[in-house]
Amino acid sequence: MFCYLKIPSFNIYDGPASVYLSPSTTSYTVTEGDTLTAITCYAYCNPSCSYTWSRSGSTVSYTATLSLGQADRGEAGSYVCKARNTGSGVSKNGPGVSVTVRYGPDSVFRSPSTISYTVTEGHTLSAITCYAYCNPTCTYTWSRSGSTVSYTATLNLGQAVRGDAGSYTCQARNMALGRSKNGSAVSVSVRYGPENMYLSPSTTSYTVTEGHTLSTIRCYATCNPSCTYTWSRSGSTVSSTATLSLGQADRGEAGSYVCKARNTGSGVSKNGPTVSVNVRYGPENMYLSPSTTSYTVTEGHTLSTIRCYATCNPSCTYTWSRSGSTVSSTATLSLGQADRGDAGSYVCKARNTGSGVSKNGPTVSVTVRYGPGIVSLSPSTTSYTVTEGDTLTSITCFATCNPSCSYTWSRSGSTVSSTATLNLGQAVRGEAGSYVCTARNTGSGVSNNGPEVSVTVRDSPYNVSLSPPTTSYTVTEGNTIPAITCSAICYPACTYTWSRSGVTVSSTATLNLHQAVRGEAGSYVCQARNPLSGRSKNGPTLSITVRYGPGIVSLSPSTTSYTVTEGDTLTSITCYATCYPSCSYTWSRSGSTVSSTATLNLGQAVRGEAGSYVCTARNTGSGVSNNGSEVSVTVRDSPYIVSLSPPTTSYTVTEGNTIPAITCSAICYPACTYTWSRSGVTVSSTATLNLHQAARGEAGSYVCQARNPLSGRSKNGPTLSVTVRYGPENVSFSPTQTSYTVTEGDTIKAITCSATCYPCTYTWSISGVTVSSTATLNLGQAERGEAGSYVCRARNSGSGISRSGPSVIVTIRYGPDTVSLSPSTTSYTVTEGNTIPAITCSAICYPACTYTWSRSGVTVSSTAKLDLGQAERAEAGSYMCQARNPGSGRSKNGPTVNVSVKCITEQKFTPVVFVDAPDVAIIQSTNLLLENTPLDLLCKASGVPAVYNFTDFVQRVGDVVVLNSHIESPGVMDSISVNISSLQLQDTGIYTCYVHNEITGLNKQLIQTASQRIDVLAENV
Repeated sequence: MFCYLKIPSFNIYDGPASVYLSPSTTSYTVTEGDTLTAITCYAYCNPSCSYTWSRSGSTVSYTATLSLGQADRGEAGSYVCKARNTGSGVSKNGPGVSVTVRYGPDSVFRSPSTISYTVTEGHTLSAITCYAYCNPTCTYTWSRSGSTVSYTATLNLGQAVRGDAGSYTCQARNMALGRSKNGSAVSVSVRYGPENMYLSPSTTSYTVTEGHTLSTIRCYATCNPSCTYTWSRSGSTVSSTATLSLGQADRGEAGSYVCKARNTGSGVSKNGPTVSVNVRYGPENMYLSPSTTSYTVTEGHTLSTIRCYATCNPSCTYTWSRSGSTVSSTATLSLGQADRGDAGSYVCKARNTGSGVSKNGPTVSVTVRYGPGIVSLSPSTTSYTVTEGDTLTSITCFATCNPSCSYTWSRSGSTVSSTATLNLGQAVRGEAGSYVCTARNTGSGVSNNGPEVSVTVRDSPYNVSLSPPTTSYTVTEGNTIPAITCSAICYPACTYTWSRSGVTVSSTATLNLHQAVRGEAGSYVCQARNPLSGRSKNGPTLSITVRYGPGIVSLSPSTTSYTVTEGDTLTSITCYATCYPSCSYTWSRSGSTVSSTATLNLGQAVRGEAGSYVCTARNTGSGVSNNGSEVSVTVRDSPYIVSLSPPTTSYTVTEGNTIPAITCSAICYPACTYTWSRSGVTVSSTATLNLHQAARGEAGSYVCQARNPLSGRSKNGPTLSVTVRYGPENVSFSPTQTSYTVTEGDTIKAITCSATCYPCTYTWSISGVTVSSTATLNLGQAERGEAGSYVCRARNSGSGISRSGPSVIVTIRYGPDTVSLSPSTTSYTVTEGNTIPAITCSAICYPACTYTWSRSGVTVSSTAKLDLGQAERAEAGSYMCQARNPGSGRSKNGPTVNVSVKCITEQKFTPVVFVDAPDVAIIQSTNLLLENTPLDLLCKASGVPAVYNFTDFVQRVGDVVVLNSHIESPGVMDSISVNISSLQLQDTGIYTCYVHNEITGLNKQLIQTASQRIDVLAENV
């Protein structure tokens, strides 16, 4: 219930002046778990004070005694006791009490938390830090095998060495408490090796005879973890263990062996020393090169070298012997030019220089052929002259040979006898000549001639003949006629004359006409005459025919150049030349025959007949030909078939890349001129369009025009389309603003992204998530979930190049939506002097809301917390928390909290009735004062008694009072308001509220006031 007194009276309140502690100590240091003595706070007060203990602003006790009991680390801090006079409300703090709680270490932790490390020697091991929760701070040591390796919390081993391997423990020690705690052991394993590779036995070179046993060889290395071993030869593995066991030696096992040790942990490997194994064997498989074992050679000829081979290791030595005598101490038997004394049987012996074993190869038989030497005659006479019919004596020849020679007699290369004796008998003219006896070795084929035997038989001329025997020659003038020699069988030698038409042209046996001329044609006769008998005889008649021409090839008419327009008639042109036999004629153009007669008839000119024409006269007998003068025919013609090379008519290229040169061509005579144009503007006056590196300004449609310079006719080629992809560059926005702060529910203007780019696509994203695939970001009415940093990315869809614009920051103010209380109780009834729990007001807001607590329109707290402490009757009433968004100006009231304070009837004191002039406040519904938006102003008063007479609520501009129809009529009421549904610029001004409750205020004034300034902004601002 509430107490009201009819008779005023006064109470005298005193204290608190000072606040004391018992015990008076203000600093305590205690170990966690130990009991902290109770601390009592007291002060001299009238009426008695109430006490609270707090730490860091939070109440921990509502009594005078602070009893912490067994100390906990969470209780460390600075404690303050507040004494409050329950009558006057005056309070005072006592001295601060510092409580320090020593604790730890409880557990030791590591960073990183790994407990086992394996690292290769030389690699860096990351630092390991240990920590524990201690007060005061712990010291740390790291130890390994009982020895300290670090006096800090961090173990830095750096580059690992094998000596770093082991188990490490970190100890945290609280020096104040003398407590220590070990962390879990950290195992460090260091991989090293392979190193110090060696062999057992240490021998690295072995020589063994094939079939003998080779001792086992073992490979060792220093490694952690243990190494694996492989033996290899020539890159092929022969053993996958550390041991090389070859057993009985085989020649295939000879070679270089290497042991490789490999660390199975690090994968590092190393080779040991190379072991050389040499296996002795042979001689075996003896053979000769060439393999022939029997040679027959002619004396003086070279006998090919014979080489002896055997399979041996080490290499064998070789000796060649004949009849037990050594003839060569090498593998090679070189007899050179054969001599009859070299004949015999030869044997090669191979000997292994390591083992001393020797072996003979196959026997080689050599036979030497010789002779014939000098060939002799019997009788020895070498010249005979007889008369035809006389008898000629027999002649025998002989020579020395192995094997025996055969004999032949020959005359003029023809055999006349196949025996050693020449028997001619009675001489006839046909037997005259030189005879030779040839002795021939039937084995070697070598032959030798004896001295020449001359037989002369005297006789008249016979058989007059020609050489060459041809009797008819047809030759082209200027070509050479071969020399023609006349001969006859005649003894002694005949004389000769050549004549033509009875006239002597040569007095020798040979007719030399040399290069033929047309005047030498005719019939020639050779006469042979015996100078002793005077007899003569004619040879066969020789016929000479001389072909000539063509010489100069002439034209009729003689004109050699014609220019006509297509369709005009071209005159006939005839060519002729002097020839024997008569010439044939052809006309050709560009190597192709166009006429096989002497006359060129083109008739009406067409473009395909333009060109150079040549008449060729050809001698049908000699095949000799000659060309006449070149006749040029020009046919004027328009351009046709304008084409491009390359033929592509559309190019799409990224700016900066090269566009290939494009050449325009047309069928045209004379040669056309060319121009390239784009949009009617000439860009090149040549046949070739060179754009080089593409620039965006070169994009467009290009046309090549071919023009005949004589006729003036022109023709366009196909249109060439060039598209140049460029950008993106200069990514910008419209509007250009990059930061937006709006209230939730307000509309955010559309933001359009643009870039210098062709072709481009656009995406908007927030935190990597695409929110729009167009250039425009339309957020519409703002929602709190849309706040963030937006990025527009422009992407060239042709080249794939992309670029982002600056970030657009969207900040969305929201809340308060719902105002809640903690605790959520909305009604408290307490006895005066008892404590009302603190009530905290909260709301979801951005930016964070500000809070005010008010009672009867009067602000009692400007924080979220309403802390009434010990209840007083004056604190009874209805409390309301208002959450206000400082960005948007929006506010929201929480639920009303009703506080009732029950009076305590005291015999010692007379209750007092308090009166107070009203406190006045104007509450504004929004801070967003835009034209055409609503606004409410609520004027409230708070005083005792709570009967309020509102006398006025006026608007002023300067000193002028403005009549405002939106103001509520004055009178006795709880509040007065101004309600403007749509602000206008004329609503700008200062609004003042006037109220009283019949109590004069401290300002000596009955009427109390409050004012609020309102500035209305134009809608387009």
